[in-house]
Amino acid sequence: MAESAPPLVLVTGASGFVSTWLIKELLEKGEYRVRGTVRDKSKEEKVKPLHELVPNAKYPLELVEADLNDKDCWGPAVDGCSYVFQVASHAPPDCEREGSVDEDNLIARELDGVVNVLTACAESGSVVKRVVMTSSVAAISSGMGGNPGRPDDYEYTEEDWSDEESCPPFEKSKLKAERAAWDFVNKLENKKFEFVVVNPSFIQGPLLSAASGAISIALAKLLLERLMPAVPNVCLGIVDVRDVVAGEMAAMFSSDAAGKRFILNGGTTNFQDFAVTVQEEFQTQGYNVPTSAIPKFILWGLKFFVPAIKAAYPGINKSTSWSNERMKSELGVTPRPIKQAIIDTCYSIIELGLVAKAPGYLGPPELRNN
Repeated sequence: MAESAPPLVLVTGASGFVSTWLIKELLEKGEYRVRGTVRDKSKEEKVKPLHELVPNAKYPLELVEADLNDKDCWGPAVDGCSYVFQVASHAPPDCEREGSVDEDNLIARELDGVVNVLTACAESGSVVKRVVMTSSVAAISSGMGGNPGRPDDYEYTEEDWSDEESCPPFEKSKLKAERAAWDFVNKLENKKFEFVVVNPSFIQGPLLSAASGAISIALAKLLLERLMPAVPNVCLGIVDVRDVVAGEMAAMFSSDAAGKRFILNGGTTNFQDFAVTVQEEFQTQGYNVPTSAIPKFILWGLKFFVPAIKAAYPGINKSTSWSNERMKSELGVTPRPIKQAIIDTCYSIIELGLVAKAPGYLGPPELRNN
């Protein structure tokens, strides 16, 4: 009797930071067939590393082309899939001046993308059993300053939602996209699938490809290349990418996870302490890492001209945090130390050539004696 084919799992946005780790984990298990989506299969710099993740996989990776805002491509992408990791998202705009972000367009594109994927899942009939959507703590708390009216030391949980009026454009798009996803799923009468959302904080950890992780490497790159003379003292929730993947996998395959949100957060720090962690590891290796705090009064003036500073300003000197109790107790994920996640990010981007090797660079500790 012929062996039945294992379940087919779809990972959207396959070349992204989290998606590459998800695909690697799924392929290494050898229990699933894995399909990933990319916008253009002809881009070798993104596609080749994906096929090299697990070269001897029992079930080779399948790649298909799909764009979040092309609704017609998602039916074929979802076809035959039992599980869907909706990880793909629009990157935040790289704007230089106030008013350069078309907020309405940004939000509309993010909402349409999510709904396009979920619509295809719903129209698959009973084939798709569960969808895990990767949202963000940006949908839990508003920007770096948290929600208006909350104490500075307030700990956010899965019951919280960001205050739309105080969200910067990109964060607002994450909030509205998650709300739209829950509304879509809750209104389904037939052909309904189980739905789970994970809300990671700022993701750190090693990259598997130079083509992934543009958002997550931004702070480490700024510090290692000393692209700023000092740092703003803003609060950061950080989680290791490997813990995000462990959380996503548990959210997909745990029977108790359906219908819930899960904050994925390893701990809370601030940008200045983040910089000190990088300095302590890399200063002796030739990297001049800034660790002094930018005075708040200077940031007050700059916020009128630099959108990124305007978004960060409400979080100056605050100690907001995000609970990871549900991550630990319900998903069974004990997060790695955030200092190690930061250091691993730095070594990763240096090894991949995204930051130049300084003359005194020693390489990751595990490779120094090889």
